[in-house]
Amino acid sequence: MKAKEILKREFGSEWKEIHSEITEQVNDVISSGGCYDEVEEILMDYGLEMDYIFDFIGV
Repeated sequence: MKAKEILKREFGSEWKEIHSEITEQVNDVISSGGCYDEVEEILMDYGLEMDYIFDFIGV
C-alpha cells in the first residue's frame, strides 16, 4: 500500500493537502541537514511509518 492510499483512507478529501504538507516538511528537514528521527516524527504524526519516506522525497 502506498502512502497516498493510507492518507485517502485516514483523511478523506483532505488527503492531497496533507500529502503536500508532509512532502514540504520532509523535504525541509532533509535540505536543512535534519536527521532520521525528525523525518520519522513527521511521518508518525500522520500515522505513517518510515517505510513511506520515498513517497515524499523530492516530490
